[in-house]
Amino acid sequence: MTYSITWSPKAQNRLRKLDNKTIIRIVKKVKQIRHDPKPYMRRLSGEKFYRLRIGHCRVIIKVITENKEIRILSLGHRKNIYKEM
Repeated sequence: MTYSITWSPKAQNRLRKLDNKTIIRIVKKVKQIRHDPKPYMRRLSGEKFYRLRIGHCRVIIKVITENKEIRILSLGHRKNIYKEM
């Protein structure tokens, strides 16, 4: 069973600011994990969120297994994204 994907407004705004090549890579990877998200993600230590690594970008994700939903909370460069958490 596939998971549904929802993007937060913050993640949508950050995605729009990236170049087209990076946007395509991120969207393609997020669509790929819809079928089975666990092997592609790592749990953030001390948090209830996961991270998805796509080159230098990191995507912060919340997985709701009861609803089969993946929520994209934020994304950004690897050196800055964890400071927001």
